[in-house]
Amino acid sequence: MVDDNSFHDNGPATRGTGSFGARLRTVSVLLVASFLVGAVLTLAGISPIELWESLARGIYELAERFLDTGWSTVRTALIYIAVGAVIVVPVWAVVKLFSLRK
Repeated sequence: MVDDNSFHDNGPATRGTGSFGARLRTVSVLLVASFLVGAVLTLAGISPIELWESLARGIYELAERFLDTGWSTVRTALIYIAVGAVIVVPVWAVVKLFSLRK
């Protein structure tokens, strides 16, 4: 016996993502979007190689700035700790020394 439901299309929820129509629509949308973006970039005088190089350079510079700022922050924190330790450690030592005598 044949299941009658297999012959009916009950909407997008029951259509498989692997259907030929869905693939064709996806390829068509990608082609149109690629054409439009390519036209805009060409009119702006931007080549794909320049775009990727600029993107890579920007990521590198961002990482470099972040690391420079990060190490500068760590160095500043270490200086604060050292300056504070000049006061805190002797005070702690004196407090500890007097608490041992009790």
